[in-house]
Amino acid sequence: MTASTIPAEANLKKLVYNCIPKELIPTSWKCRERDNMDDIETLFDEVNLGMFDSPRALREVLMEHLSSPNSSIRLNLNSFHIMHMCPQFHDNLKHTAYAYKSDVYLAFDLPLLTPFKGWEAQVVETILKHCWKQLGSRFHHEMIQVPDFTKIYYFLKNYCERFMDVTDTQLRNINLSTLREFFLDFWVEGLELDMKETGDLVYNMLMKFKKKYPVKNDLNYYKIIVWIGAVIRHFKIFMKKNSVDLAPFNETTEKKAIVRMFTIANTHFLMAHELLKTLKDQKMDVSGIEQEVLRMPELSTLTFREAVQKLDKEIMKNIEFVRMNNPIAKFVQTPIPSHNGGYCVLASDALHELLVDITVAKKVFQTIGEDNWTHIEMFFKAIESHFDVNKGIHFMNIEDLKSMKNQWEEVYNSHLKQFSSSAKIIRKVKKTGFSSEDLKETLKFLSLDRCFPDISDYADSIHSEISLYKSPNVLSTGDMHTAVTRCQFNCIIRKMPYLLEFIHNQMACTRLGITVCELCSGKRIADSKITEKSCSNNSDSRDSGIESSEAIASSDSGEENKPSINPSEEKVTKKKSKKTKKNQKTAPSSPGEAKEEVKESNSCSKCFNASKFTREANEKLRLCKIENKHLKKDLAMAQVEIEEIKEKTKDKDERIRMLERLLEEKHCELSQKDEVIKQYAASEEAKNVIIRRQELKIEQLQQSVEKLQEDQRSSQTIQVPTRSSEDSEKVRDVLRKLLDIRETLQKENPISSCSKVADRFITKTHNAETKQRISYEMRKFCKDAKDYTKAVENQLTMIRKDQLITADQIPPLPDFPVFSVGFRKTYKDTMKTKAPKICESLLTIPEGELADVECLICLDTIDVEDESQKCECCSRRYHNDCIRNWFKVKRNCPTCSSGLLDKEEFPSLG
Repeated sequence: MTASTIPAEANLKKLVYNCIPKELIPTSWKCRERDNMDDIETLFDEVNLGMFDSPRALREVLMEHLSSPNSSIRLNLNSFHIMHMCPQFHDNLKHTAYAYKSDVYLAFDLPLLTPFKGWEAQVVETILKHCWKQLGSRFHHEMIQVPDFTKIYYFLKNYCERFMDVTDTQLRNINLSTLREFFLDFWVEGLELDMKETGDLVYNMLMKFKKKYPVKNDLNYYKIIVWIGAVIRHFKIFMKKNSVDLAPFNETTEKKAIVRMFTIANTHFLMAHELLKTLKDQKMDVSGIEQEVLRMPELSTLTFREAVQKLDKEIMKNIEFVRMNNPIAKFVQTPIPSHNGGYCVLASDALHELLVDITVAKKVFQTIGEDNWTHIEMFFKAIESHFDVNKGIHFMNIEDLKSMKNQWEEVYNSHLKQFSSSAKIIRKVKKTGFSSEDLKETLKFLSLDRCFPDISDYADSIHSEISLYKSPNVLSTGDMHTAVTRCQFNCIIRKMPYLLEFIHNQMACTRLGITVCELCSGKRIADSKITEKSCSNNSDSRDSGIESSEAIASSDSGEENKPSINPSEEKVTKKKSKKTKKNQKTAPSSPGEAKEEVKESNSCSKCFNASKFTREANEKLRLCKIENKHLKKDLAMAQVEIEEIKEKTKDKDERIRMLERLLEEKHCELSQKDEVIKQYAASEEAKNVIIRRQELKIEQLQQSVEKLQEDQRSSQTIQVPTRSSEDSEKVRDVLRKLLDIRETLQKENPISSCSKVADRFITKTHNAETKQRISYEMRKFCKDAKDYTKAVENQLTMIRKDQLITADQIPPLPDFPVFSVGFRKTYKDTMKTKAPKICESLLTIPEGELADVECLICLDTIDVEDESQKCECCSRRYHNDCIRNWFKVKRNCPTCSSGLLDKEEFPSLG
């Protein structure tokens, strides 16, 4: 899981004290709000946390702990502080992404995707975070397949960009009631969301923020409600569209059972009781494993191979096994949600957490000697039942782990804390890395050889193991911390053999850094002790061999310094030496001489060279074993991948066969439907023949009815009042005109057009008085337009009801509304263009004026506010400036050539 920001001050402090032992956190360290990365760097600068290579590594450990499901509830974090996390994904055997249901809501925790700024953005972000937290808290260990969130993200991004414009228009066109009434109406009826799930929480938090950020106009809070509701609504639609089983938004009945699969040392295993519960919830046959699982202790496991053997193949096809990522942490293990509503960790990880607290946090073995070892033994004897060597791989309840740590705290405070002042800090490593000799020196510097005299024996192998993954030249201070910790682990478990057996049975030897595990190599712990004794004896003999070889070398050098001897003399000396040897054998010797004789007899250069070659061969053999072990791991991983590929091919073959069967069934269905269609077509033709016959009969009957009506009309003598043809023609003209007007109103929608013009004008001006004038003009225009529309409908109704009405009896329509002269002038000055004419075809032309208002001199339209001069003969108007320029040449109308004078130059008399 990644995070865009570290939690705020209160949450960061809780998180640090939950992830790092308190002994490694200095009392002087403090958190500063809104500057959390600096806080982590300050914490990293302390000498106690040298096991981290950088502040980023420390940050990743904190965020890994925070990534566990429902971590904010489990750690009791303050929800008002903002945390941004992304869901952690896990793959199934087909490499499809899965996630905890409680984490899926984090995908919509998008702090940067908001149309608001400042305090409004903080309100929206906090309320949405509370909603996702509440919705996710109903789930614990359940998992689902994760859909692709890309489309919904880009949809919300586009919606966010145009949210403000759309919302302003919508809120302006409705009558805003109280905030509570609007919220209920919008949330329940508009969005169709449940008040119990999210509505009550959103409204209550909104009221709290309203007290904190009071504003005169609640329009900001109306917009916040609309945005929050829209995000939750789109989340609900997205879940339904992708058929995601996530209550309360969408619940599906047909689904596969999802079971978590964990891995240690290439061994895949499942939580036995979780498997049984999940299969029962899906109403599958569990007779093959039910009795066995119920006899197991809680949090026991079944290997994947055992599950395959005991479950039916059809059941296995309906189970999705999700491979969980469970890396071991440096200090506190990340809790795993269990099926019973609690949390747990692997039993081997619980032992690792306990050993880390003893060796790294409290540095116990740096401060005590072998005489204080009894307190350690008594503590592990008290908790021996938690690390049962007869159990296979299993999990441990987090509460049991806390209880063991509390017991350890009591033992430490009572007997060992008094020695803590003498603990030392591991020194920083050079940039060139460190060697095995440097590691041995560090172990001596930390005084670990007092409690573990043989701790340096593990330095070479542990250094070579760490160097396998890193070049020796780049081993860091963090690697030195790891090496020192592993050396202590190896010494502890050799002093308490049942711990080694427990770790081996949990298949966690490599996971806990146990080097050259005797049980992994097929030996017994007793045999390993014998080999240790024999090794010590061999080392003593090697020392004696070295001393004797030195003595031989010195005697050889002494002989070389002697003068040369003749062959005859050489024979004499040989005889004498033989006699002297015999005398030495027969003569009694002192104890010192006897010891020297034993040394001379047991030591020679060949033995010394042989022991040297043996040591070198043993070292090469040990390195070959380590390399062989890693190759076996790679081979096992490759075999697992091959099995997965085989399973995929089998699934694909089965799917192909199923699709072929479905295709055959579809072909059969299509052939059956073709036959049914043919039958329907035949019956339809028969019905069409019947219909044609009936139509002929109807035509004949209509003709007979028309004849009868004509006969009746001729016989009637009653006089019906009628109106003249001229009046009828006038009424038809009025009716046609009214229908055209109504059609124009429906097409152009003057009220909506007026709102758009007003909105555009308001966005361009910053004058408050102008904005008030615009709103007044908009309300007046809308009212007059409604009155005009109502008058049109009334006249149409009048004509329809009264067939004898005349054109004189129909009242005239009011003038269609137009913007005032001042509004148009202000609009032109601000927008640099003339105000648009709404429903221009409905505007009435004053009496004595032409419909064409174009100036024939400049060919521009003459607006009402423009100064113009009218020709009384042809009623044509011209701009004052245009006609004055014209008068400089001629004194007549440019259209009809009648006499025309400038009104200012020749004003009217009287």
